[in-house]
Amino acid sequence: MFIFSEMAGVFCIAFAIGGWLCAWRWWIQSKRLSEKTHLLRCRIADVTGVLHHQGMITKGVAHELKNPIAAIVCAANSLEFLLSNTLHDREMATLRHIKEHGEYVLKLMGDFIDLTGGTTGQITSVRRCLPLGDTIDSVVGLLEPSAGRKGITLEVQGGDESIWVEVDPKHLKQILFNLMQNSIKFTPSGGKVTVISAIGPDSESVSIDVCDTGIGISEGEIDRVFDPVWHLGRQRFPEEAGSGLGLALTKTLVDCEGGGIFITSEEGKGTTVRVILNRGASEPVMAHADEGDLDIAGSKPLYGQSVLVVEPDDVLRETLIRVIEKLGGAVDGVSRATEAVNAVHNQSYTAVVIDESVGDMSGYELANIVRNEVPGGSSRIFVATSNKSESDGHGGDPRSETIEKPLSPRAFLDALMANDL
Repeated sequence: MFIFSEMAGVFCIAFAIGGWLCAWRWWIQSKRLSEKTHLLRCRIADVTGVLHHQGMITKGVAHELKNPIAAIVCAANSLEFLLSNTLHDREMATLRHIKEHGEYVLKLMGDFIDLTGGTTGQITSVRRCLPLGDTIDSVVGLLEPSAGRKGITLEVQGGDESIWVEVDPKHLKQILFNLMQNSIKFTPSGGKVTVISAIGPDSESVSIDVCDTGIGISEGEIDRVFDPVWHLGRQRFPEEAGSGLGLALTKTLVDCEGGGIFITSEEGKGTTVRVILNRGASEPVMAHADEGDLDIAGSKPLYGQSVLVVEPDDVLRETLIRVIEKLGGAVDGVSRATEAVNAVHNQSYTAVVIDESVGDMSGYELANIVRNEVPGGSSRIFVATSNKSESDGHGGDPRSETIEKPLSPRAFLDALMANDL
C-alpha cells in the first residue's frame, strides 16, 4: 500500500513537471511567434515605405518629363493659331504631326502619373451627380474619327436622361475613353463597339458595358489584363500595341470611385468590360455655350482686357503674349516672381496668368503674394498646371483658378472669358 502511495506521488509530481514543461514550451513558442510576427510587420512597413518613396520619386520624374513636352505642345498649338494663314499645307501637316505625337506622349505620362498616384494612395475623387449619357456622347464624339478610319461602328444603347451617376467627372470620362479606345484598338475593320448603360437590379448602382467584336481574350489571360507590365497587344498586333497602362489606370480609377470592373471574353469573338458605379440623384443641368460658338479667328474677344503673363520660359512667354495680342488684349510678360509683384503693384490687370513653377516658388505661392498686392482683389488669378487633377488639393489660395497645360488658344480664351471676365 505504501509503495502504491509513493508511486502515485511520483506520478503526480511527474505530471505536474510535464504540465509545467508543456506550458513553458508553449510560452516560448508563443513568444517566438510574436517576435517573428512583429519582425514581419516591421519589414512589411519598411517595404511599403520604400515602395511609397520610390513611387513619389518616379512620379516626380514623370512630372519633370511632362512639363517640357507640355511646353512643346503649347507652342505648337499657339503657332498653328498664329500662323495658320501663312503656312503651306505641308508645313501645317508637320505642325499637326508635332502636336499629335506630343499629345500622345502627354497622355502616356498623365496615365503613368495617375497610376502611380493610385498605387501611392494619392489619387482622390471629387464626386458629383451627373447624367451618364452626356459623358458617353462626349467620349463617342472624340473617338468616332479613329473608329471611322478603321471602319468600326460605334453604337450607344441606354444612357437616357434618367440614368445619373455619382462620380468624379474627370474619372468617368477617362474610364470610358480608355475602355472604348481599347475596344477600337483590338477590333478589326468592319467590327462594332457598343456601349450599354442601365440601372442595376438594386436600383442603387449603374452598369456600363463596353462590348466589342474584337479578337477576344483567352480565359487564362483575363486575370492579367489589368497588369501594366503585361501587354496583350504585343502578342497579336504589334502595330496596335500601347503602353499597357490604360486598363491598369481604368481599374485604379474605378476602385477610387468605389465601383467594380469585370471582364468576360471569348477568344476570336469579342470582349465585354462591365463597370459598376454608384447611382446618383438627378439634378438640373446648367446650360453652357458650345466651344464652337466662339470664333476666335476673326474677332477680338479680349479687346479692352489687360493680362499679365508670368512664365519663366522665354519662348512660351512670347508665344502667349502674341496669342493674347491677336485676341485683342493688352498684355505684359515677366519671368520672375519679383517682377510679377512689382507689375501688379504698379498697374491694374484684368487677369494674371502664372506658371505652376516660377523659380523656387510654386505658382500657388506666388498667386497668394500677388493677390495681396492687387488693390481690392480685382484681378482674376490663374495658375497654369500640367496636372489639374492634383491642383484641387493644393495649399494655395482657393480663389486661384487653374488652366490645364498644354495651353491651347481656345482653352486659354474659354478660361479667361468665363464668368464675364
